[in-house]
Amino acid sequence: MTRPRAIPKDDHLPLVGHREIEVGKIELARAIFAVGAEAGVARRTVIRLEKSEEPRSERIMEKLRGALEKRGIEFLFEGRHGVGLRYRGQTKSGST
Repeated sequence: MTRPRAIPKDDHLPLVGHREIEVGKIELARAIFAVGAEAGVARRTVIRLEKSEEPRSERIMEKLRGALEKRGIEFLFEGRHGVGLRYRGQTKSGST
């Protein structure tokens, strides 16, 4: 008996393998450090913030949030449990 696929197969999309995932993680880390640098936050501080669930400096978090918003990240659902994010990508006309 064959199990139905949970996700429909799309023959137009290439499979993502281990190497692609690793490269993606490296690029994401570079982007996070770039945001920290733009915000004037030390690389070590960014690493500590990512690994910690402890309360963070409101000043540092506002700097990082501002840098992310300049890059097109919109924070959603403020005041509720959890956070939502939306990327404001470019429209067809080229504006954000």
